[in-house]
Amino acid sequence: MRSVKCVMMCGLALLAVGCSLDRISIIEHPDSVSPGETFQAKMASLYFYATPYEVVAQRVERDSLHFAIGTPEGWAVDEVQFYAAKDFRIAKIVGIEDSAALAQLLVDSLSRFEAMKEPMTPDESVFQALQGDTVQTRDTASDTSFNLIVDEIAQWESYSAEIDLVLEAGAPVDTFFADTSDSLGLTIIPIFVFAQLTASEQAGPADLYYYAKTGEMPANEVSDTTLDDGDMLWVPVNVGTTGIRYATGISSPGKMRAYPDPFRDAITLRSTTPFRHVAVFSLEGQLVKRLTPKDNLVVWNGVDMAGNPVNPGMYVVKGMNGNNIFTRTIRLVK
Repeated sequence: MRSVKCVMMCGLALLAVGCSLDRISIIEHPDSVSPGETFQAKMASLYFYATPYEVVAQRVERDSLHFAIGTPEGWAVDEVQFYAAKDFRIAKIVGIEDSAALAQLLVDSLSRFEAMKEPMTPDESVFQALQGDTVQTRDTASDTSFNLIVDEIAQWESYSAEIDLVLEAGAPVDTFFADTSDSLGLTIIPIFVFAQLTASEQAGPADLYYYAKTGEMPANEVSDTTLDDGDMLWVPVNVGTTGIRYATGISSPGKMRAYPDPFRDAITLRSTTPFRHVAVFSLEGQLVKRLTPKDNLVVWNGVDMAGNPVNPGMYVVKGMNGNNIFTRTIRLVK
């Protein structure tokens, strides 16, 4: 049923009076950049209002958009701009299950609004609301989620802007699906976000995090994005003109996630498919440690085959699954 997902996210009690949710959709984002390259990430922060009725159950006000970007050391967020398309209801989005088709719809809409974008204002209170929390974070590659410890990300830049979204009580929703046991009304409003970033001069994989929230920020209680606490998205990027080749293979950060990276005590590696074999190598190709995976997860605590702590620096992790070989670099710091 169409409303099952909304009911799961909102809860029956919230859906009965109307439920608000934010979701980020990437429109344009590079998966590889050159060291020091400046690029623009284009995305839409989609505001969802769901109700079992054909009209808005209670008046809804969303006065502001809050946005935060987490990056590794050496990266810079140059500016963030936005446009709230309040006059544009993309009701047909509800019928699009394919994320690529959804992104194409947003691309087609983007040119109309990009010329009207406005700057967002730096606002440290957005990061302060996230600080100290573990936030459910969505993986763009596999459409799964994991828990992100916000304080383990090296840098955060956060912004806010006034958007003044209002849904009046009794106003018709954009789309209504009538069903005896599963009726659902939806209004969806896209807020386009344009973030300009400059990559680090250091080559290798980098993990970027984007957070969006309309309305009032939670007061240090962001832990579950299903409770109208905004949306956090993870986007991996490789810094290097054509990828960095090592004796052990070619870096493929989109197929293997490492968290936290850099790390001090232990690092968790996760693939979109189960591992059969995993090993850690030096940049010269020497075997450092064979690891025992559990399905698509494996943990390395920074020791060699003899159980001795290894020196800080860059290492290459090689994961094998049938004929597929996934590699990526990781960095140990002390």
